[in-house]
Amino acid sequence: MTRFPRLEPRLAWRWAPFAAAAVVFADQLLKAVVVHSSAHLPLTVFGAVKVEIVHNTGISFSRFTGAGGALVLAVALVTIVVGTLLLILPRRYSLALALVLGGSVGNLVDRIRLGYVIDYLDISVWPTFNLADAAIVGGALLLAVRLLTAERR
Repeated sequence: MTRFPRLEPRLAWRWAPFAAAAVVFADQLLKAVVVHSSAHLPLTVFGAVKVEIVHNTGISFSRFTGAGGALVLAVALVTIVVGTLLLILPRRYSLALALVLGGSVGNLVDRIRLGYVIDYLDISVWPTFNLADAAIVGGALLLAVRLLTAERR
């Protein structure tokens, strides 16, 4: 039988918001550098890795393009839920949730400010993505590992 994590306050772990903020800062900085360098793009970094600017009006894999304000609202609500989980779930989930929260906020900033998300990493076998996307995926994978191993603890 699957055991769900016990909800407990864990406000003592105070650096999770800073980890999320670091993801947002690094994501926005890299996007600004890429946009500033757009005259020199696309740029092949090595092998199949290319830097190019893509304006993504949808979500992962460019699904729901053109959803506009409804998409911004949905992403904002998910961001609030992740932030709330960060406050109430046990400490072992904090890094994973901080990564997801930082990535979500990074992309939400783009959606609110620009109306689209700036993606810039193209590895040819995967849709173009950015640091925020990588943080979301990495955080989700870490969360899955933590949830699957929670029962053994």
